Amino acid sequence: MSKFIVTTIGAIAVFVAASTGVMACDAAEATAKFSKRAEQLGAGTVPDNQVAEAWAKMNEGGTALASQDYDKACEIYDAIADAYGLEK
Repeated sequence: MSKFIVTTIGAIAVFVAASTGVMACDAAEATAKFSKRAEQLGAGTVPDNQVAEAWAKMNEGGTALASQDYDKACEIYDAIADAYGLEK
């Protein structure tokens, strides 16, 4: 396969991923999302009766992060933001 074709296929894949919102999450992004959610939860942004549940979800994200499954960690941290109305 020529270098041009490989480059073109790669560029198309990145464009499709970007346009569909399916971009890979790396360690830095996952860690940043973890930090932001932890700060938000620590600031009392979640109702008292939901704090334990939110932190349990944070622990799931931490497990994914420790396992280097950054896409899953980001997905979990985004779901926490959605579930509790937090800024992403």
